[in-house]
Amino acid sequence: MSDDNFTSGLDAAPPQSSAADPGNVPACEICGRQDETLRLVVLPYIVSLLVVTFRRAWTGVWCSRHRNERRVLAGLITALAGWVGIPWGFVYTPMALISLAKGGDQPADENARLLQQLAEDTLETGDPNAAIRILEEALKLKEDAAIRMQLQELYSRYPLSITEPPPISPWPFVFGLGASIIIGLSIGLLDHFITVLMGLVLGVEVNFILAILSWVPLVALIFLGGLILSEVLQWAIEKTRLQEMMLSLVFAAVAALITFYGIPQGQLFGDYLGAVFGGLQFDSFIDFILTTGAVFTQGGLWYLLDSIQSGLLTDWIYLLILIVGGVYLLWISLSSVRETVHWLVRLDLMQGETAIEEEKPTLNAWGSIVGIVVGLILLATLFGGRGVALRGNPEAVAHIERGDFLFAEGDLDGAAVEFQNAILSAPHLPGPHASLGWVLYSMGDLEGAVSEFEEARRIDSTWADPVLGLAYIYLGQNEIDAARREFEAALALKPEPYLMAQANYGLGNLAFDEGDLASAAFYYQPAILQDWELQAAHMDLALTYFNMAEGDKAVEKANDLIALAPDWGAPHALLAMAYHQLDDATLEERELAWAEDLGSEDLYSLLLLASAHWDRIEFAQAEELLKKAVEYYPQSDQAALSLSTAYAGMQKYDRALGLLDPVFARDTDPAGGHLVKGYIFRQRQDLDQALAEINIAKDLNPDDWTAYRDMSFVYFHQGALQEALAAAEKAEELNPYDSAVFTYKAFAQRSLGDVEGALQSAQTAIELSPKYDLAHFILGACYLDQGEHMRSSEALRMFLSLAWDRAYVREYIAQAEAFFAQTQ
Repeated sequence: MSDDNFTSGLDAAPPQSSAADPGNVPACEICGRQDETLRLVVLPYIVSLLVVTFRRAWTGVWCSRHRNERRVLAGLITALAGWVGIPWGFVYTPMALISLAKGGDQPADENARLLQQLAEDTLETGDPNAAIRILEEALKLKEDAAIRMQLQELYSRYPLSITEPPPISPWPFVFGLGASIIIGLSIGLLDHFITVLMGLVLGVEVNFILAILSWVPLVALIFLGGLILSEVLQWAIEKTRLQEMMLSLVFAAVAALITFYGIPQGQLFGDYLGAVFGGLQFDSFIDFILTTGAVFTQGGLWYLLDSIQSGLLTDWIYLLILIVGGVYLLWISLSSVRETVHWLVRLDLMQGETAIEEEKPTLNAWGSIVGIVVGLILLATLFGGRGVALRGNPEAVAHIERGDFLFAEGDLDGAAVEFQNAILSAPHLPGPHASLGWVLYSMGDLEGAVSEFEEARRIDSTWADPVLGLAYIYLGQNEIDAARREFEAALALKPEPYLMAQANYGLGNLAFDEGDLASAAFYYQPAILQDWELQAAHMDLALTYFNMAEGDKAVEKANDLIALAPDWGAPHALLAMAYHQLDDATLEERELAWAEDLGSEDLYSLLLLASAHWDRIEFAQAEELLKKAVEYYPQSDQAALSLSTAYAGMQKYDRALGLLDPVFARDTDPAGGHLVKGYIFRQRQDLDQALAEINIAKDLNPDDWTAYRDMSFVYFHQGALQEALAAAEKAEELNPYDSAVFTYKAFAQRSLGDVEGALQSAQTAIELSPKYDLAHFILGACYLDQGEHMRSSEALRMFLSLAWDRAYVREYIAQAEAFFAQTQ
């Protein structure tokens, strides 16, 4: 709807300014200035609020400075806030912008009278030259016989006021065309940076919304650029007093086209500047010059061609806005120049120069226009080869953009087809091969992904992206040495920060899986600094601190991640686990409830939330979450192994074993499968079979600390105490942050008579995990051995409150009750 209370003032004739009344000397209402730029003007602006559209206007007598300030402000308000009204915003906004582009509503009769009165007052003050300039401006507004007579009288009375126009100089034209280049580039650059800023505020997940919002400032910037361009062109014509209409119109058209071309040029140049400051590598300074020159001269053409060939709705809307903007720039430039030339011709007629015997030379003007255009063409030609090499095949670019779009939408098959077509169009480009590699990696076709990454690497050995692809494939296949080699090779290439972040994150994952938590934190930290948006790095750093028993740091990093991803359940689940260890039941309950309310169904969230429930001995809830993880991620070994372990702890052995079959069939983590199988046999109290499975896992991965930890447990219960101690010490060497490692070490030490050593190991275990039941049992037993009955009683009471029924713990529960009786 339209707010009719505010439209009548626009529909009626503008009010007569009191400044034009007899006896009042017209002056700017802001600064009091009295010169030929004074005008009575109505400047409309539009503000819309969805279903309501307000039409407003500023009316006053202002000099050129204060009039243009309000004109620009009205234009920006209208361009930014006028469109969103349904439906009137789309009707009134372009009407207001067109009016403002023409300078607002400047009633000719009123302004002519105003300037006549001002000229008379100026003449009375003894300044005939100023009076002549004022009447000349009045004649620009209106062809009026009275004004012509006044001017003719003044010309005859003051002939010295008529100055002979100087020879036409090329420099105003050079300045005008140079300014048009700057205006176009500025529009493109500002629009690019505004869009980037919106992306930082809104996030990358809202690309379509971001595109819509980016159109509004683009419209405002084109409008403002047109106003500036028209003023520059008018100044150039007035400065040279050029009266040849054809030359003037050609000059205006060339300037408008240069400004139009500069808009996409500036947008691509903004991308290029971001890449340069983001760490884009060049082979040499000459390479930098050639690359920059190609982007600067041909970037607009690339941008337009890519937008045309992308086939995306957002790009077509952008092109529509750009075309309309180009028409606007051409219209305002031609209109401004035509009006100025007509005015100069009228002045010449007034001054009696109707018959000019010797034609003024205009070769300088034509030469400046042709020279600049030829210069731009020569520059584009100079960097043409480099431009083709940079941009590649336009058809390939279109396929790549469509493939990127489909990949982001989750259409992996469609994305793969587009990238394959891009390779057919431009087989020499590395990008399509790398992009296809990532798609195949996501589809589980690791062999095909490796082939594409290798080909991309062969084409461009300095690009880190395919190297990272290979590294992550090797990591997923547990080829640790190969993965580490590729991650380090990617870092050695010194790529863009986001690729360096991926490399550091991958090295952090390797260290985490190996139990080297200190090194994992060392790599995760720079990954976050290099790419703050890398949520997985925040998550894994928080998890690393949690496993290092640094609960406060884990809480801090998890909260950092919540600020980045407030709707993700995983950090809340991790906070619940951390607060459980910190014995803060209130915050634990809050975070657990929050995680459940968010209902995140990604693998991270499901596994961590299941772990949080398991810590609370809420096995049914943990089981349901892990079953979801296996259902949603059937190819995930981690999900299957976690559920199998849970089934074993719940004494559902057949189900536990059944889950391992697909793990062994995939053969991506056979060592993990044998370790879980060993745990199942431990719970079934088949220690020989358990040890056999653990040994298989150790042979597959000799540096896996979990194999030595589990081996220590089995050896102890088989009575091989020295072997149990040696295995625990080996596990501690590989991972000094696991509570179970120190607990099993304490069991072996106590049975070998080293009660003091066992006591220290038990205390370390509790520091690492205050809620681990067996650690409290062995601590209580050690205190009882030393005769410290009170401490023993506290530790055993804690064990009995934490212990839950499972194999080999039942006997400790009975022993704890017997020991507890001895301490009373």
